[in-house]
Amino acid sequence: MSQTYLVEGKPLYQGNIISHAARVWDYWAELPNDFFSTPPQETPDQPHRDFILGMRDITAAPRGQIFIDHIDLTGRKKLFDLGGGPGLYSILSCQKYPELTATVFDLPETIAIARQMIEQENLSDRISVCEGNCDTDSFGSGNDVVLLSNVLHGATSNALQKLIKAFRSLVPGGMVAIQEFALNDAKTGPFIPALFNVMVGAYSQAELMDLLEQAGFADAQIIVQSDEVGCTWITASKPAEA
Repeated sequence: MSQTYLVEGKPLYQGNIISHAARVWDYWAELPNDFFSTPPQETPDQPHRDFILGMRDITAAPRGQIFIDHIDLTGRKKLFDLGGGPGLYSILSCQKYPELTATVFDLPETIAIARQMIEQENLSDRISVCEGNCDTDSFGSGNDVVLLSNVLHGATSNALQKLIKAFRSLVPGGMVAIQEFALNDAKTGPFIPALFNVMVGAYSQAELMDLLEQAGFADAQIIVQSDEVGCTWITASKPAEA
């Protein structure tokens, strides 16, 4: 098991997400003191890199396989990966669908990491990168897929605004694919999303469906839910007449 998950450079290496988890634990351990301290003005580079590469780790094992097995991008041409982090969902998509191109959109310090990942997979000719801010920048136009993987949770996520901007960027008939730590409608579970809700905040499945409807989407449906890893994938479409 250690050869599979703890050796840097192996495909399923999990060291980055372990480093990130250890750092998150420190926040809880120091919580009493932090109430009375001034937060640092600058964030060191290494915690951010651990977080972004940690997202790569958990996508590699096994979230990426769940995505590839259940989200059908057949016939799609242009994917916009909103808050795409290290870009692994775009990489996996383009590896499976030869006609697909993708754009990974994220903050500049994250895009620097994504660019390295894309170059390592020799996909720079099909996956572009775009530095920007989800709250202030547009999501382009002519997309027929917008991917939002774990970017809608938390009290300050501006989820509805992101979905409206995603809707506007899509061609008629385009699809949005969302991965979230989705709670049940009573907000009592599943276990992993419930824990995530304590730390960060999470929507219920019904709340996500309502947000999609408010943004103009139709045919929203839960495609797959894995309680083991705490992920739910939802798709919806932009009406053909929109």
